[in-house]
Amino acid sequence: MIITNQYQDITCGHRISNGENFQNSLHRFRINFTFQSNVLTNDANKINFSIAISRLCDWVEKQWDNKFLYQDNDNLVNTILGTHMPELNKNEIQDLFEFFVPLPFDPTAEKLAVYLLDFIGPEQLKGTDIELTKVSLCSDMGFYGYAKLDEK
Repeated sequence: MIITNQYQDITCGHRISNGENFQNSLHRFRINFTFQSNVLTNDANKINFSIAISRLCDWVEKQWDNKFLYQDNDNLVNTILGTHMPELNKNEIQDLFEFFVPLPFDPTAEKLAVYLLDFIGPEQLKGTDIELTKVSLCSDMGFYGYAKLDEK
């Protein structure tokens, strides 16, 4: 088994709303990915992780970097977006919706790590013979969350 690690730095805002408490923050996150594979290529028995790494890092950069992450049922964000829509022209609305990223959960470091490991990683790595086995997120505020596959 061959294992490699890669990190990706992103900056994003997020809103965490759990019950009566909420947090609006802008963070610089370092996302660490751990990949493994048992499949060797014909190129001197090396595994080419670069394709898999670029797929996953490109996805994170395009979908989350310089964006605002929030839970899709957050009433405040949805109200703000809905209230101001009539004032914007079509291009402004499209730009605004590209900036806001609704997620099916509160975007805590732990839940973002689980989402990358269980959903985004497998989709982006499909057909590569490479598996994402661990994801950790560390914010500039010192918050740290991770998710890893069970030992096989």
